[in-house]
Amino acid sequence: MAGRLLPPQILTSATQKIRLADFTTGRSELQPEHRDWLEQTVHHLTPYDQFWVDIVGFASKLGPAGGGNDPEASSAFNRQLSYDRANSVARYMEKCSNRVTSRIREFSAHGSDDYSAPASDNRSAERAVEVHIYMVPVPPPPPPNVDPLPPLPGGRRYGSWAIAAPASVTESVIPGAVAAANIIVFRCHERNNETRAYICPAGGPGYSFAPGGGKIMTIIKAILGRLNYSGMSFTDVTAITPFNFRDLEGATCMVASGGGAGIYGSQLCYVSVYGKVWYREANGSPFIATKDFVKNANCSGNDVTYGVGGSAVGGPLIGLQ
Repeated sequence: MAGRLLPPQILTSATQKIRLADFTTGRSELQPEHRDWLEQTVHHLTPYDQFWVDIVGFASKLGPAGGGNDPEASSAFNRQLSYDRANSVARYMEKCSNRVTSRIREFSAHGSDDYSAPASDNRSAERAVEVHIYMVPVPPPPPPNVDPLPPLPGGRRYGSWAIAAPASVTESVIPGAVAAANIIVFRCHERNNETRAYICPAGGPGYSFAPGGGKIMTIIKAILGRLNYSGMSFTDVTAITPFNFRDLEGATCMVASGGGAGIYGSQLCYVSVYGKVWYREANGSPFIATKDFVKNANCSGNDVTYGVGGSAVGGPLIGLQ
């Protein structure tokens, strides 16, 4: 039906934006045209795209059936209705791609407060939800006249990172098992490239040969004095679930690696990190759960390596600063 996909009324720099209009009066279910647009738009997002989503719900002036002429009751009813409509859009986008869950930047319900009209007004353009999708690595400023979501507990989370794995030491404990210490460095692009290093002590299956065993911590301390962030080779990654440096403390880091040399050598290395983190559900509500931060980030290259071998180990990240 014509008139269900309209130009947005909120002015933003979003790459994709639309006003999904003509929701059924008093209802929040998506129309077929709404679902088609959301499916086509979300399915065109590749796993490598960095994006952010704003969702804003609206309602006409018409209040609840039998509600009389009470303006406060109508306003409250319409604000809840606009929330339900925005939530329907968010849930459907999440159904199309679970990456949307952690990418909703603004979620707002305006009800019928954004325009002036008689209490009986029921125009289809106001029974609507606006969707704005920004194809950028860093969230842009919030749109005008949209109440920003309150910050998540623990501060802002970030999606644009770089990771380096400049050093590792492995030592066979018993045949088929290793003790390991990996140095993992995280750089947050959205915090002016702030960089912090972590050590990941771990144990697991693998093979290693390190002459003069029992010296892991001594070697790690010597390596730390040689680290130079400016010359380090970083791999850019987009967070699966945005996180911050505080979330990294105690998070579990899995490192699959192999290689070696006397001191400097070539290392094949893949890094995955997961842990408890506050994030937003599709409707904008804050929630805490164990989530993947990054998965299989390829940090292979030249590094400081002591010993020869391969391992797949995991352990907690411990800050070195």
